[in-house]
Amino acid sequence: KSGSYELARAPATFTLCGGAAFAVLALDLVKKLYRKRAVEKFTYDCEIRANGKTAFAAGFWDSGNTAAKHGTPVCFVSPDIAYDLWESLALDGEKIVCEELAVTTMSGVKTVRLFKGTLIVKREDKTAEKEVYFSPSANILSRGYKLLLHSRIFEETGD
Repeated sequence: KSGSYELARAPATFTLCGGAAFAVLALDLVKKLYRKRAVEKFTYDCEIRANGKTAFAAGFWDSGNTAAKHGTPVCFVSPDIAYDLWESLALDGEKIVCEELAVTTMSGVKTVRLFKGTLIVKREDKTAEKEVYFSPSANILSRGYKLLLHSRIFEETGD
């Protein structure tokens, strides 16, 4: 007979394994989307001013970041922004003034460098501007933001 053909049926094991793999991948995708949405909910447009230079970055408000030096909040910034604002001065032969702070993390205690600057956080209802310390951190490179905000960054200073 010409023109007739027969469809091969996939074995049941192959079908079940394919369905299970699809379900796992779909669940992973949904988790990533929810995680991204949660991060975006606490991400703000920020402006950093230091040494006559300005940088713009997405800042994530971290309720667990309580690092402070003499009551001044410490925000963690990506190395590329830190380089643009502070390290390039060293290449010009200027002396960079920085302080140090011992920070306790889940992996232990480490000493970080701190640089003074002004942080402007833009929110829907208002803009917050504060003098803060910034510390370079490579831990935020793989995330959707370049600045980790202090937990009390939105508190009023009483000025």
